[in-house]
Amino acid sequence: MLLSSYSTTTIIKAKLFLLQETPFPDDGTLQRNLQDKINWDTYKKKILQSTIQQLQPSLRRTQDLKTHKRSRSEVWPLSDDLKAALNKLNYGQTKWC
Repeated sequence: MLLSSYSTTTIIKAKLFLLQETPFPDDGTLQRNLQDKINWDTYKKKILQSTIQQLQPSLRRTQDLKTHKRSRSEVWPLSDDLKAALNKLNYGQTKWC
């Protein structure tokens, strides 16, 4: 709507209403708001820490599985010293080379 359709008095009242300062909250309200913020921050920290603790073992298992799969697919040749030691232990029953 156009401002010209309102009376001058209405426009002045509207401008004065917009310029009025909002009252500062009293100490009780500020204290409650501060306590609410502290409570929420504490709750978020507690939940975040417990979630991280729950996820760490599964993350370790995932990393171990990835390492195991990677090492299983690779064939690592035995060194000559290890082959000789294994052959001595088995007394020639199984050849490792």
